Amino acid sequence: MTSASGTNPGWPPGTVPIEIFVLIAENLDYVDVQNLRLVNKEFNDKLLCYLYRQLVIHLSPELKTRLDSGLLTNGSTSTDMADDLSRSPVFKYLGPTIRRLGLALELSEEELASPDIEDEMEIFCFPCRNEADEEKLVGGPVVYLNYDENDDENDDENDDENDVQGKKIRPFLWRGAYRWPRRLNDQPSLPLGEVTTSLESSQGIFRILGSVENIRELALSCEGGLGYLQGPDINPFQPPCPPPIFGNPNTARVTPDFSTQAGLPIRDLPIPYTLERLYKSFADLGIEQKDYNRQASDIYRREGIGRDDFAHDGRTNAPLPACRYPYKVTRETYDSRDARTRLMPDALTKTQARFLYQHVSAQQALVQSFLLALLDKGPRLADLTKLNISRLPSSHIDLLCRRELWSALPHLEEVALGIVPDWRSVSKLDNVTVDVIQVFPTDALPKAYRLLKDYIGKCQNITRLHFEWICGGELAPGCAQRDRHVLPAPFLKSHRKVILSSWDNLLFLEHIVHLSLKNCWFAPNVFYRLILRMATEHSLTSLELETVSLSGPRNPQINRAFSLDKDMGIIVEGARPPPNTTQDVDLPLKWSWAHVIDMLTPGPTVKEHLHELKYGPWAPKLRIRKELKLRKLAFKSCGYVYVYDVRFISNSRFEGLYDSLNPPKESPAGESKEDLEKVLQVSTDRHLAIVVPKLDGWESDVLRQVFGFSTGWTGVYDAGMIRAAQEDGIEAPGHGRFTGTIEHDPPRPDEDGEPYTCSPVGSLDYNDTPELNRLLRMLEELHGYHPRHAADGRGDT
Repeated sequence: MTSASGTNPGWPPGTVPIEIFVLIAENLDYVDVQNLRLVNKEFNDKLLCYLYRQLVIHLSPELKTRLDSGLLTNGSTSTDMADDLSRSPVFKYLGPTIRRLGLALELSEEELASPDIEDEMEIFCFPCRNEADEEKLVGGPVVYLNYDENDDENDDENDDENDVQGKKIRPFLWRGAYRWPRRLNDQPSLPLGEVTTSLESSQGIFRILGSVENIRELALSCEGGLGYLQGPDINPFQPPCPPPIFGNPNTARVTPDFSTQAGLPIRDLPIPYTLERLYKSFADLGIEQKDYNRQASDIYRREGIGRDDFAHDGRTNAPLPACRYPYKVTRETYDSRDARTRLMPDALTKTQARFLYQHVSAQQALVQSFLLALLDKGPRLADLTKLNISRLPSSHIDLLCRRELWSALPHLEEVALGIVPDWRSVSKLDNVTVDVIQVFPTDALPKAYRLLKDYIGKCQNITRLHFEWICGGELAPGCAQRDRHVLPAPFLKSHRKVILSSWDNLLFLEHIVHLSLKNCWFAPNVFYRLILRMATEHSLTSLELETVSLSGPRNPQINRAFSLDKDMGIIVEGARPPPNTTQDVDLPLKWSWAHVIDMLTPGPTVKEHLHELKYGPWAPKLRIRKELKLRKLAFKSCGYVYVYDVRFISNSRFEGLYDSLNPPKESPAGESKEDLEKVLQVSTDRHLAIVVPKLDGWESDVLRQVFGFSTGWTGVYDAGMIRAAQEDGIEAPGHGRFTGTIEHDPPRPDEDGEPYTCSPVGSLDYNDTPELNRLLRMLEELHGYHPRHAADGRGDT
């Protein structure tokens, strides 16, 4: 290409409009767009606006270190990392071009496995390099005594006390490295602590939101450590890292990744974590690497311990939730000297527990700063229509329960909530001791219910809602987590009464037009009553469900006896109904998916389909009249779950499928099921459900022929997701799950049709306590808990 004069070849500046650049960039990968910026200055200027339309800031210790170096802020730094970012060229010049902004503070399992945290014991090398270290040891200013280094040490030790009265004796006749207890008031300036301090100031977040005046979507991701941890149960196609905040969250690698350290055997790591920290202290003191082993051996000798005892970082199994017993009940302690992994999710080390507590404090600081900034800047963000809480621990939900927060966002139309149910709680007993205890994951339900009912549901401007649990389910990586640990949807006032469908126990969101749910389950009568009322008396017109399941129906023999099948590890009861053999399509089994969809569908019903089969396509069509506002029903990999609480939920229709409900005997990494169970988290929560990997043939026919649905994952998830599920021992991913969409039929003369006859819904209240202690004790024994006195169980959870 030549210039306008025809003499100098090159790019013609100012000729191609920015719209052409954007069209080209939209058809390229992100990395290719970054490379395209390097062509020349004009490419860089015009593509920057495209690249920074979507921006995610990971407020991590690594970012704090880079900001402190001045590389991102032209040399000027402050104690508030967010304030440094707000003064960077990105926000100073490109802030108005940003349309989607995300703030993230996430703890990876690799970071938790090898935490960067201060040790309880400080390392000093004598003689000290400076007086500051000496003052730490002697408790005040040091006055050096005159002595000859060639003198015998015993002579100095026997000096007359009167000669040194009122002076601080120099204790540095010692030689080598020593460990010294850290003073309780010493607060080392480590990166995570600096992140927490900077976030607590809030001013930087204020300035960031003030510079993105045209933003349309604001996201927050704040997670790590309190939810379910994979530990050694690693899927190389889905390594334990958070999914992207923007874009498709259901992603897997095409090629396996074995780089993560969190689940690697200790024998495959260079040295144990405690020695790794010791050697780092040696490096900070200026000790040469060739002297590490000699200095460490001197410490072992002085403290009278061996290398293995020094490297042993004590672990404690997390006890059962406090509501069950007046004393702590734990599983048999696993000897961590024989542990093959650094991160044992059910038994964190003392160091890991302290690091987790500090990270939770940093998470709280970020959430509070985020909310305060929204309170201040929200009314001025006229284009902000979506708030995306991508990942949030359930313990932080209460921070969102502020009426003034939601009233400060008058233009908000859509909210997305991804909640990580807590599996543990951490509390600080003193400066060096953190207590860790289990909590039931379903304790998150009342918190989510309160947020939806009293705050989001009250906002008339919010018409679109997405909710999902980030815990277990079909898409969760790891052979011990996939297809398990599915929580009920948070639409129940009494969250333990999962089959009570009375009006006062259900949450109806009257202003929601579009509802999207992911990775949860309902009792069928609860789901039907909920959607029916929202689609008749309220505003619901569109419903999208991904990996949403129904349980079995209400048990007709409430509170009857049940048994525990030791071999299967599953509670078994009832009898499965005989399969349909009369015809390809029949009226669906009561409270099956086919039955519930038939009662809610805006399209053809089963009865209409049977009428056409009987009389032929040329006969007058049967019309069924419904009084629903629903115009769209979308399903993606939906099916059934097995629920342990067989006192009220009948699992009889799943009998014969139990062989598929057990996890594989061996993980893809070669760990046996028994070895994994020793270190992985288990829960005695009776409402954590298991995915049932099969559909009966009669129902599959109804879903396919009447509603046009398909089964399996082919064409639903990409090859990477299918390969990842197979890696976790799922032979046929998506087997027993259905996918499809029902759109509203064109207008038809429904006034001449007959009304749809719905099945009666039982909504009588019931008592949740009969046989509860027995059920919980059986679950405890199933998972390896053996309380001293079973009669001490309180039963209420």
